[in-house]
Amino acid sequence: MKNLYTFKSGNHQINIRDIMKVEMSRINLFEFEYSRTQLKNFWKYHYLITKILNKRWQRSYRNEGINKGYVEINSQELQKVFGQSTFNGKKQWWYLRIRKDLKDWGIIEYYSNNYYDGESVKGVSLYRLAKRFYQMDYQLLPLEKDLSEKIIQKRNQKAYKGYVGELLNILNCSVNIDEDKALRYLHQCFTGDINIPSKNYKGNREKYTRNKLNVLKITDGDWSFTRDDKTRRIFNTLTSLLKQIRQFVNINNKPIIELDIANSQPLIFILLIYKYLDKYQMQPSADISKYIQLCETGSLYDFILSHLKSKNLVEDNFNKGKFKGDFFARIFFSTEKRRYKWRTEFDLLFPTVGKIITYYKRNSHADLAINLQREESSIMIDTVSKRLLRANNHEFFNLHDAIYTTSDYYDITKNIIRDAFKEKGLKPLIR
Repeated sequence: MKNLYTFKSGNHQINIRDIMKVEMSRINLFEFEYSRTQLKNFWKYHYLITKILNKRWQRSYRNEGINKGYVEINSQELQKVFGQSTFNGKKQWWYLRIRKDLKDWGIIEYYSNNYYDGESVKGVSLYRLAKRFYQMDYQLLPLEKDLSEKIIQKRNQKAYKGYVGELLNILNCSVNIDEDKALRYLHQCFTGDINIPSKNYKGNREKYTRNKLNVLKITDGDWSFTRDDKTRRIFNTLTSLLKQIRQFVNINNKPIIELDIANSQPLIFILLIYKYLDKYQMQPSADISKYIQLCETGSLYDFILSHLKSKNLVEDNFNKGKFKGDFFARIFFSTEKRRYKWRTEFDLLFPTVGKIITYYKRNSHADLAINLQREESSIMIDTVSKRLLRANNHEFFNLHDAIYTTSDYYDITKNIIRDAFKEKGLKPLIR
């Protein structure tokens, strides 16, 4: 994290230091030393705001209705970054003071499910900014160099090790973006001069700001690089960047080419089907065989969309780009307590596959998505990326189920992806 965010309203920058001064003008002399300590450490307040925004912008808007805009932040991580200090003669973790102040000042909202194990606070808390701040513009507030490097080192402590560290090193050394063209394109999306089907960008200040800041972070080499412990996916500044903006990204000043797996998540689900069949000593049914054939030819989405249209469950002019998100929301990742009409039709087409989907959500409907993402990460990161590095390809980066590379390495990358899936018993259509 080389930069922190601060708010802007019109041309006026809203700086946490200014907010502190206003608040501290009301306190008495007894608390003067305490206020000086706060003011000296104002960057920590910006850090927590930046953390909340980065977490929110890395996650899909499909989850917005579920978590109500809140994001999880690990309390132990904040302890390591901020440390402790003495306030009014008592030692206290800095993050507790910071979040209380920000809440009192009407900047954030949070609730906690932390617990104390006798030595330290453990668990996560849920945070979000007050609603009005998401409609503001933001600007980058550069950190002092020594402080910046110290935070980055702590933040990416695990990621710097082994081949995952090499993936981060490729981003640091080789990946850049044509900032002017990217920002011009974004502004045209915001004004509506460019329309992106299924993406509501016109006039959406938060989406515009999120992508604008991601472009600036890429230029600055700030990758917000993390590997999720639960799904094993890698998240960075590129993963939360609007797909259409990636055309302005380059590797060693060379244009990038995307290698994408058609119907990737349904295709990877075949691995879970195989595990289920093996566990219950079953042979693939006719509907499973049909499902596999559609996934491996990259035609599953088209087949289901056509069927839903024939049942008048989808309008003829239904946006194909939007269909993929709705497919997962209503068929694969929905709660089993609610049966969408789409899911009912899917189960009629693929009864055994539908039964296996239910099986993998028997404890929680979130388990299926987690299992699929772990399988995907095992193939695309732990196998494909490793082999690309071994083949001395340092002109690529991962974006979940896709690999971006240059024309020099296109063929070798495609072959390595195909081989990795083949070893799992899958035949992907690579586009």
